[in-house]
Amino acid sequence: MPILNKTTSGAAVLPPAEFGSEAELEELLATNPQLLVRDGIAPPVVVARQVILPTGGRLDILCIDAEAVPVIVEAKLARNATSRREVIAQAIDYIASLASLTVEELDLAVGGALGPALRVLVDGDDAEFDGVWTRLAMNLRSARARFVLALDDVPPDLERIVRFLARHTQLDVQLLRIGKYSEASGNSWYVPALLIDETNAEREQPLVARNAGPSAVQAAVDALCTLMPGSALTPVGAAAGYRRVLVDGWPEDLHYEFVRRGRDAARAELHLEDESLSPLRSLLERIAKAEPAKFEWDPKWWKGCGRLLFVGSDGRSAADAALAMKALVERTRPLVNAQLATRSTSRAASDGRIRT
Repeated sequence: MPILNKTTSGAAVLPPAEFGSEAELEELLATNPQLLVRDGIAPPVVVARQVILPTGGRLDILCIDAEAVPVIVEAKLARNATSRREVIAQAIDYIASLASLTVEELDLAVGGALGPALRVLVDGDDAEFDGVWTRLAMNLRSARARFVLALDDVPPDLERIVRFLARHTQLDVQLLRIGKYSEASGNSWYVPALLIDETNAEREQPLVARNAGPSAVQAAVDALCTLMPGSALTPVGAAAGYRRVLVDGWPEDLHYEFVRRGRDAARAELHLEDESLSPLRSLLERIAKAEPAKFEWDPKWWKGCGRLLFVGSDGRSAADAALAMKALVERTRPLVNAQLATRSTSRAASDGRIRT
């Protein structure tokens, strides 16, 4: 359908024009991210283009929105056959691949562009930077991401599939149509239409969840509470993908955590999430080195602070995951307590010397 351009000197009908390639559509969206959102909503910040994910192929554009949610933008032309059913599998693959990354690993995948993009998001406010970095890390861990499929024209069957996903699943998917119109002078006009927007649509409960039991993570937490009552361990949060387990007397940045691995599995981990806890790294590394069949040290976690993974069980059931956490707690808590006590004593002695 053409559009009418009316000016003081007359009116001109602008006929529809075709995009020359998907690269042209991608370039338009990457340089004009305001086309991706409705009026009145801040546009996302573009992080990088043609991002290669470790297990999920190459995505066209990666953005971050104001809530530190990763936004995956895929540009397709309707004449491309992959703009139909195949792209839905692509969307799920991209989100799954993103959820497998730490924020540091994602930064590596985008060539270090994540930090500068987040600084744009917080308008250069250093005080806000750490907070938005943390929110992004949490969004990744809970598989919270948005997928925007942008096309020049939307086939009815594709719209039907995307609308079903938006209403009946937990996937955050949007369908965007970008119309192109050209003047005789060579100037082009672009008209966006956000056909499906999960954030404004009424969502029905996921079909698979109506008769489902608790998530793998919640089931593991329930099993742990039964297995270790009165253990001074406090599960917190409600995310489907992970659950922190706090220890009385420990800082919150040092905690155990159940992390979802697959639909039915959860893994037990011990996380360091503050640079002040770096003295504990060598302790946990030694545990992993001494018992490689049970423990694995991940030095990349949380800006290089690191985490200890319990790998001595496949965690295929809630009971397995709870037993794994129990083994991890019993192996590490006494040693960590001793290290924290030593550090506290050293600080107190140092403060005493300064006062005298």
